[in-house]
Amino acid sequence: MPLSDPDLAFPAMPEVPRSEFRRWMMLNLWVAHWAMLWDTGTMDRLRLGHLFEELFRDPTAAQWWLSVGARDWADVSTKRRLAFHELAQSAYRQAVEARQAETGRRGGEAAPRQD
Repeated sequence: MPLSDPDLAFPAMPEVPRSEFRRWMMLNLWVAHWAMLWDTGTMDRLRLGHLFEELFRDPTAAQWWLSVGARDWADVSTKRRLAFHELAQSAYRQAVEARQAETGRRGGEAAPRQD
């Protein structure tokens, strides 16, 4: 329901523009899908790493991860979930570093922080 009416989403994030918030919800759904595949052993480390690398090439996805994704997906209750989060964090850091290097070469907009 929140995808069709973001006012129903929890938590509410009024500081995030509605169009971006809808995108954040979709990003979260993709990561949830990957987590389910990872948890059931249907997805291997290589494939998951590639998906996260591709995801974080998108500046909106990197901002989502920085703002809420890393915190919301920080379930490290099992070794498998710890590995999932570490793969995501590693791909995020690599994307930020690549964006910072590219920005430095072009003198453009700053990349998201790596917190």
